[in-house]
Amino acid sequence: MKKIAHIALALALTTSSAVGAAALFPTNAIAMEKPWMIFTYLRGGSPVGNTQVFCNSPDINSGDTSNYDNIVYTTYFMCP
Repeated sequence: MKKIAHIALALALTTSSAVGAAALFPTNAIAMEKPWMIFTYLRGGSPVGNTQVFCNSPDINSGDTSNYDNIVYTTYFMCP
């Protein structure tokens, strides 16, 4: 049972840095400019919110960014 919990947590972290985090993004931000860093906030191993950091646009906060257990940093690309 403990191994299943570890696998579930690994899956949640992988999902949060790719697909799961994308589900929490406002779609208009993705169309405008790609973020160079994303902070995904986790509670109980599940993504609950994120902050997208842009080079030329203001940061965008989505979901619950104030009450979380862990933060996963995902870097997409560096600013020119």
